[in-house]
Amino acid sequence: MMDDWISERPSNQYYLGELINIEASVLQFHHVPLRVLVDSCVATAVPDVNAVPRYSFIENYGCLLDAKLTQSGSHFMPQTQAAKLGFQIEAFRFQQGNSSLVYIACILRATAASAPADAEHKACSFSDNRYVAVTVMV
Repeated sequence: MMDDWISERPSNQYYLGELINIEASVLQFHHVPLRVLVDSCVATAVPDVNAVPRYSFIENYGCLLDAKLTQSGSHFMPQTQAAKLGFQIEAFRFQQGNSSLVYIACILRATAASAPADAEHKACSFSDNRYVAVTVMV
């Protein structure tokens, strides 16, 4: 996404350390209002989630590990719509490969927007040496 979080970025080229804006969303259709969550995300150098090298940067049902592991500025954005969840990760590349491409695959979960957060339904970022739940502004 662009920095305004409204339009998609026209290019997928980033410089090392630049923030990448990623948005997960769920279409409502005729369901009860839904909240989208990101259970896990992994980055690989090839389009295979089981490939090595691989970097798992969201784990444990929605905890963004990147800032803890790399002291980066990666974090979840405040959630202003239940059906959309944004996060930022710093652009990186794998040292073990000669390609500058990185493939990202995430497992998403949609729950009732009215359901409370719990151990398996959360979004948290690492900040000030602890995990902090995403701010919900819905």
